[in-house]
Amino acid sequence: MNEKFTYYKLNYSKYIVIIKKGNFFISFDNDALILSNIFNYKIIQSNNNFKVGFPVNSLSKIIMKLDSLKLNYIVVDEDIIEKNKFKDNTYDEYINNIINNRIYLNRINEINKKLSKNINNPNIKDIIFNIEKLLCEISY
Repeated sequence: MNEKFTYYKLNYSKYIVIIKKGNFFISFDNDALILSNIFNYKIIQSNNNFKVGFPVNSLSKIIMKLDSLKLNYIVVDEDIIEKNKFKDNTYDEYINNIINNRIYLNRINEINKKLSKNINNPNIKDIIFNIEKLLCEISY
């Protein structure tokens, strides 16, 4: 992981830390997950680390959106370029939502694997029907 990111993250733990690198801004780990979730950016994963990047000319759009969501952020080039702190920062809320979504997706993947293994089971259509019925009830 980027040393500069780690340094700022230690000092600004409840902020999205965005670091300029060449013609891009990058962010790592939970901050990358938040940015990916909000802007639908592709996450690059290596080992257990996450990274996301966006072009320098997108920064104003990113900042406007983070401001509207009341997310604390810090943008770093050589020094701090811009920093915003909200009294009612929503950083933890976004992290919790992302973690919960990942747990649900993992569970769905596990269920899918089990269903795939039992595809020749004569009761599988009934099982899938009952699952779909439950999901419809939950959705409404």
